Amino acid sequence: MGPPPAQVSFDMEVGEAFEYREKTQALAVKAVEERAAKATAKAAEKAAPEEKPAAAAKAAPMKKKRVKCEHRRQRSLCKECGGSGVCEHGRQRNKCKECGGSGICEHGRQRSQCKDCSGIVVRKKCEHGRQRSF
Repeated sequence: MGPPPAQVSFDMEVGEAFEYREKTQALAVKAVEERAAKATAKAAEKAAPEEKPAAAAKAAPMKKKRVKCEHRRQRSLCKECGGSGVCEHGRQRNKCKECGGSGICEHGRQRSQCKDCSGIVVRKKCEHGRQRSF
C-alpha cells in the first residue's frame, strides 16, 4: 500500500497529499461497490439457483438431514422399522439400563437428571435437592 496516513502529511507536499487522499477514497468506494455486487449476485443465486458443473458442486458439505420413516418418525428411533437406535428391549439404546446405554450413569439413573453426578445439564433445584417444576 503506502506509508501510514500519519507520515503522509510530513513527507508529502500539499498537492501530493490531496492526490493520495483522492486515490484512497476511490479505492474504498470501489471496494464497497464490489462487496455490494457480490451480495446482489449471492441473493440472486439464492432466489434462482443455477445448475453448476460437477466440479463446482463439491463446494461445502451439506448439513445432515434427519431421515423420516413411513411412520413420520426419525428412522433410527422407530420401533416398527427396526431402527438402529432401538435396543432389543424396545427402548432407545442410549437410555436402556439393561443394555448399559451411554445416557445412564454409574448410579443407574439418567445421566442428565442424576443429582449425585450433578448431571450435564445443571437444573434449578429446591432446598431439598429436587428439580423445581415451573
